[in-house]
Amino acid sequence: MQENRDKLRMGIPLTPPVSQNKIEELMGHILPEEIEKCLAKINAEQKKRPLPSKHTILQLLQSFSGYSAWMAQAAKSGSVSSLTGDLDKFQGDTADAKAEKVGILLARGRRYAYDQTFEKASADFEAAMSIVEDGGNDVVQRLEGDSHARLLEWVGMSRHLRYDLDGALRCYEACADLEPTNTELLVKRAGVKMDAGKHDDALQLFESALGMDPDAVDALLHRANLNMLLAKPAEAKAD
Repeated sequence: MQENRDKLRMGIPLTPPVSQNKIEELMGHILPEEIEKCLAKINAEQKKRPLPSKHTILQLLQSFSGYSAWMAQAAKSGSVSSLTGDLDKFQGDTADAKAEKVGILLARGRRYAYDQTFEKASADFEAAMSIVEDGGNDVVQRLEGDSHARLLEWVGMSRHLRYDLDGALRCYEACADLEPTNTELLVKRAGVKMDAGKHDDALQLFESALGMDPDAVDALLHRANLNMLLAKPAEAKAD
């Protein structure tokens, strides 16, 4: 160290202990790995984030034209206590039993949403999703009606509310594969893109929804919100 200081004082150039090329090579490996670690940590923290306030959740749900239909369906599913009783009956490990359990968890999650107990609703949706992911097609093929699509949609909304944007987008895209003409799903995907700051992608999704249905109220309303965000009041007013 003293020798290097002496050389510096005398203006003698120092030979670095590690070549510049080697430093650049090391940084090329280290930086991407560190970035990946940071992103993984951020994603993990986002999944643990609590839901926003009840008021915020209601505002989001009520901003969609399907809200009344969702709540009506939830109310018909039965009480939380009766659904919990039904859930306790299914202790088997067969694909049929798992599919039944998914259906009950979805119904109870909806009922929790109807009762505005959103943390419990989210927990039920995630529990049902875990069973579906573990069981694969054997379970999916045994689900009744549109249960798989509705589960993906509710899990997508729940993850979006927790700001797990990647997780929400995966759910909405999988749901859109099942229901490619569902304009509401395009609007929800656009909402995720908006929150990710990808406004051009969001606008394209709104355009796709309005291409399917020029009178799609959800697409017009949420695109108006985006146009307000982009300081385009005339376009927002037109929507």
